[in-house]
Amino acid sequence: MGWQEKIEKYTTGKFSIETVYSKNKDQTLIVHVEMKKNIKIPSFLKGLIQKSVLSVLLKNSTEYNYLYTGGSKLYKKRILPQIKLYPHGHKKHFNNDGKQRWIKK
Repeated sequence: MGWQEKIEKYTTGKFSIETVYSKNKDQTLIVHVEMKKNIKIPSFLKGLIQKSVLSVLLKNSTEYNYLYTGGSKLYKKRILPQIKLYPHGHKKHFNNDGKQRWIKK
């Protein structure tokens, strides 16, 4: 079973992204991911999703690729997307009351 199948086994496929800023104006990309109903979250899942998102960013964003590949280990760790997993139908992020919002503002 490949990484994509492992992710699909536990998640609904719904996600949203959010950019937050620290007091120092540092950006963090947060990816909110909805889990399937009645699923126990395995410990490896966040890391697997993070690697998947990182792979897509490196492939599709020349700016992110430049920053990531040219950075130190500490910098690379700092700019990794953060993954947050939520139970199915979570009210704040996945309330199922209409159209899915992909970007949080």
